[in-house]
Amino acid sequence: MRCLALVVLTALTALPAGTAFAGPTPVKVKKPASADDQALAKALIGRMQDGRFGGIDERSPVNGRAFLHLAATSDDPAVVAAALRGLSYTWARTARRGSKRPAVNADYVAVVRTRLGEKDGRIRGEALRASRLPIGGEKPDMPTVDAVLALIGSANEADQIAALEAVYNIRAFSSPRRTPGGLKAKVVKAVLPLLDSKSHAVAAGAFYAFAQSAYAGMPEAATLAARAKRSAKHPEPAVRAEALRLASALASKSDDELTARLLSALGDTSPYVRASAAELLAERKYVPAVHPLMKLIEDKEKATRKITGFRDLAGKPGTRRFRPETGGRVDEVALRAIDELTDSIDPKLKCTPRGRDQKQARREAVERAQTWYEANKAKIPVAKAGVAPVAPAKAPAAQGK
Repeated sequence: MRCLALVVLTALTALPAGTAFAGPTPVKVKKPASADDQALAKALIGRMQDGRFGGIDERSPVNGRAFLHLAATSDDPAVVAAALRGLSYTWARTARRGSKRPAVNADYVAVVRTRLGEKDGRIRGEALRASRLPIGGEKPDMPTVDAVLALIGSANEADQIAALEAVYNIRAFSSPRRTPGGLKAKVVKAVLPLLDSKSHAVAAGAFYAFAQSAYAGMPEAATLAARAKRSAKHPEPAVRAEALRLASALASKSDDELTARLLSALGDTSPYVRASAAELLAERKYVPAVHPLMKLIEDKEKATRKITGFRDLAGKPGTRRFRPETGGRVDEVALRAIDELTDSIDPKLKCTPRGRDQKQARREAVERAQTWYEANKAKIPVAKAGVAPVAPAKAPAAQGK
């Protein structure tokens, strides 16, 4: 029966986002809305613009129960989607004294869970947003988790991308450590096939999710490490970079083969990959990396990677951005990495760019780093035998999105 349900869901979610369907079926709730909440819901609909409630309305806790009423009873897909969005902003995971936000209850869960299986992509997308409350607690609602994972297994690219973002709310998965129970292994198993997706946005999103949640010895660690290594020459830079992050999270600090891969990645044609490799070498405290990193401190390329060319669940052009944590340009990331790696060397180098005038701050930081390096490079260890040296970074080739 469960297999049949998954087949039906896959068939429905594979349909184009703009396909017309009959209105959503009402969801039966245990506690129907009061007359006041129904009146408020009607007033909110009258103030909708472009398929959305206004910013103040959308985030006002006093509207929470009215949003639940609309998400459960409206036959207008646009209203249901907007109400679900409002739910995600106006409800709380648990009751708190003095809070005006209603706490998630059985009716909230029933509405969100039902709407995750709707035919209209807008509704599924907003239901995924609202699902963060029932799936994100210490005791996640497992039927809702299963509904989210069913969208991970959808044949529809937009569902997979949106569900990958939602699944990170599951603490047992997102926490980079061993967690009790088998939920982490269950989510890992569901997400694992997406690493081989032909969609660059899906594959990069899957590698990113694993890179954030991985630790040595996690479920499927050997398989994940093999997939990460296999993606070293993937045509999408975000996949190459996130695969390196995943490999680093899984590996020991003394993994020479990974260190060699990271050093080589400093010469990648993509600025996002170069910057990511610099961050990872700093995280791994590999001090000999200072030598090749000096070649990147004048690399002015923007390090953010943007993937486009797909549609989101609302049928609109989608964008997935990947950005290094320590800077928006390769030179900034490299300078911060060098700063961190030289902590143990006397005199200490402080070359992280600081100041309101970023252009001047970067220029001064580069000058400090170059002067310090010329005077102290003999104190910096070199890569040991067996760790391949990196070739000088070349000018990045033009890349598409």
